[in-house]
Amino acid sequence: VAVRALADRDWSWLARLDLPVFGADRQALLQCLARRSGDFACVAERNGTPSGFLLGRGGRTATQIGPVIADDPHSARRMIDHALARLRGAVLIDTLERHTALREQLQGAGFSVERGYTRMALAHPQGFGDANRMMAIAGPELA
Repeated sequence: VAVRALADRDWSWLARLDLPVFGADRQALLQCLARRSGDFACVAERNGTPSGFLLGRGGRTATQIGPVIADDPHSARRMIDHALARLRGAVLIDTLERHTALREQLQGAGFSVERGYTRMALAHPQGFGDANRMMAIAGPELA
């Protein structure tokens, strides 16, 4: 898995990759987050094919990493490492509880669990999107 900085040419596939994972079109939000991410926004490629992306934003007290969309936890961790190498100060990331391997890796790198979330859906029992590839959310206020 290769990781590189997000480029303008990536928008042709990024929103299409995100739609089935998130379950709705949020291209405008993703573009806003990309602008706010600065140089830590990145994409993962496997054999030259896009397989994930990472965005985020600066906050009042910390930088928020997310969303992180990836085919597997290894790709997610590679993108997170890319972002962390470019960030200073406090960092937050809201991972999904189902991704225990990624959570354990992040805890091993010094992250600690602050809070948990349970996503609930009414009249839509199977939920929305593809939680297997949604490694981290943009934050509860943007999820």
